[in-house]
Amino acid sequence: MNVPKKRRKIDAPSNGPPMSAIAARRARIEAKTEHPGPSVDTKTPHPKPMLAEVAEVSPSGPGSSISQNLGNITHPSVRTNTLDQRRALKINDGQGDLDTELSVELWEDSPEPSPEKATIMLSTFRPSRELKNFKELKNGDLLIRLAPGERLVILGQYEMLVLKGEITFLGATISATTTVHAIYAPSSHSLPVIRCLGTEIFSASAQRAFLQPLVSPPQWNAMLANLADTSPRSKSVSMLCGPKASGKSTFTKLLANKLLLASSKSQSIGVAILDLDPGQPEFSLPGQLSLIHLREPNFGPPFSHPRASKKSNIIRSHAIAAVSPSMDPNLYTACAIDLYTHYRILVQKFPECPLIINTPGWVLGTGLEILVELISKIHPTEVIYMSEDGPREVVDSLKESAGSTPVYTLPSQASEYTTRTAVHLRTMQYMSYLHLNASVNEVLSWNNAPLTSVRPWEIHYLGDKAGLLAIICYGEQPSANLLAETINGTLVSVVVVDDMKAIPGWKTKEEDVPKAQAQAQDNGGMGDENYVAFEDHSEIGLFDVDELHPISLTEPLIIRTQAEKLPYFNPENAISLNPRYSQALGLALIRGIDVPRRKLQILTSIEPSVVEEINRMGKNIVLISGKLDTPGWAYTEELVQREVIAKQNGDEATTDDFDKDREEMVDDNADVDDSFTETPWVQRLQGSEGRGVGSRVWRVRRDLGKNADTVT
Repeated sequence: MNVPKKRRKIDAPSNGPPMSAIAARRARIEAKTEHPGPSVDTKTPHPKPMLAEVAEVSPSGPGSSISQNLGNITHPSVRTNTLDQRRALKINDGQGDLDTELSVELWEDSPEPSPEKATIMLSTFRPSRELKNFKELKNGDLLIRLAPGERLVILGQYEMLVLKGEITFLGATISATTTVHAIYAPSSHSLPVIRCLGTEIFSASAQRAFLQPLVSPPQWNAMLANLADTSPRSKSVSMLCGPKASGKSTFTKLLANKLLLASSKSQSIGVAILDLDPGQPEFSLPGQLSLIHLREPNFGPPFSHPRASKKSNIIRSHAIAAVSPSMDPNLYTACAIDLYTHYRILVQKFPECPLIINTPGWVLGTGLEILVELISKIHPTEVIYMSEDGPREVVDSLKESAGSTPVYTLPSQASEYTTRTAVHLRTMQYMSYLHLNASVNEVLSWNNAPLTSVRPWEIHYLGDKAGLLAIICYGEQPSANLLAETINGTLVSVVVVDDMKAIPGWKTKEEDVPKAQAQAQDNGGMGDENYVAFEDHSEIGLFDVDELHPISLTEPLIIRTQAEKLPYFNPENAISLNPRYSQALGLALIRGIDVPRRKLQILTSIEPSVVEEINRMGKNIVLISGKLDTPGWAYTEELVQREVIAKQNGDEATTDDFDKDREEMVDDNADVDDSFTETPWVQRLQGSEGRGVGSRVWRVRRDLGKNADTVT
């Protein structure tokens, strides 16, 4: 039997979804009614904006772009020996003449960009010999004069000083002052725009390039102006929520900067930020929730300030040892409420200090229940939902829980081009934190040496001089004989126990009662009148004030592993520390376990003075192991450094190979060193060899929602 072959249309225009003949006829009639004649574009063409060429050119040669020249400016905190010719950016408002004539060498006609080089519309500023709006000073600083309405986008690290007039930058209005601002504008984030206050100018649409300026929609600007009203607003609490990648962190940064620089009094009062996003925190570390008292504007991405500066400080932090609240929503909510309680203590000293709450992008299922619970306990003055696309049931639930509190919706600022994933951004924060010099300096500085060359801390975990109470695991509870393999080479949270009440079931001896009371008094003066407790009928707030787990616990609470003798909270109990009586100090990378000497070797950026103060007060330290990202980058830093040095010396490759990423550089070179085989936790693949089944981290989803009908 011959079956005729089916024919299909090639390059046929799409006619949309199928419809009946009557519906199609009605659609044609409506189309004729709405469009009686041919469409004519009556829009006035936009003026052609200036182009800032982003190309790898020599800063000193003709045609050097402003972005490239200024991108090489380095802040003193990260200055190296090769960056002696540091430049600073100085800006005036365009109302005065520059003191000296401009160098003619800077104004050679720039060659037209070749078609192969991508050009993107970022800046409207262009240096001009006639306008004299650009000058290079003898010390290497760049003096730029912006006209009203002009904007300038710079890629890199630099210092900025406003000499005359006013500019807007990351939501802040900066006037002429002697304050020098350190700016961090890496390509991994949206580039901040320096805009001279003046008339409105044409804003170019997003272009197909990996560099993007930070854009604030008109709805955002209106809301920022409303929230930054100069009239006194005692205890103003703004809560931001919304789906992932909707612009919550960006809006928080813009709002904080605007509130700080609204008046001279605002900066002395400061702004409190309650960062409840453990996956993408701004001032704390991944896996932590924190309360920050910000007293200076924030002009950099999170990895540029892994620790608060001298003017700003972290009031309190809590570790959930995970990048999402889904592992333990009860612990997450209890930590958030405890941080808000400490904000209530802060406003006793700064009555007009506003609070900005940034929440994670989990808005469905249990995530929505967490938001509803927080709104009902914190009672914010306004709730801002960063999406106009819903889901509608989420917005309705937020409005219902808010009651009379206004709930605003703003458009999202989703980026079309993402150069870094959330895991990459967290890795950059880990690297910045562990390479930070643990010194009490006002200016942060980093050590660029591999972590394998850094001398670790050693902690006795056995004996009278033990500096560690025990190790506790959140999430999965490995057996005692697997604890050493579980924590070795991983990131753990360092938590100080202010009161032994933080440990469920801990029996406080009578002679320890006065000491516990003294510790509670040192805890910021927080009493029951300031603490926000959960209702008995709360579905999420299962934490009790005095005991987290009102169940029978297996004794002893702390056991020892058989081989290493590591102190380990009994895994049969699966307890969590009470956030009311404990707080996080930072993160630590367990570099190794010295079993014969009974010592843990760790790498951390916690200041030594903080540890000395804890020992002086007789408090205990607990290490929390959870579900933080595996620091695979730390294992191969030295190997990658050898590769780069070898290629720079021309021993193994040409300059054309510098475009390869780090994985290609390590995997393609088969003769790194014989010591590679001794590197722990690193697997070397040869040729097309692949990793076996089960080599990746298992991601088990447990929380499917209360009303889930299907299993994924």
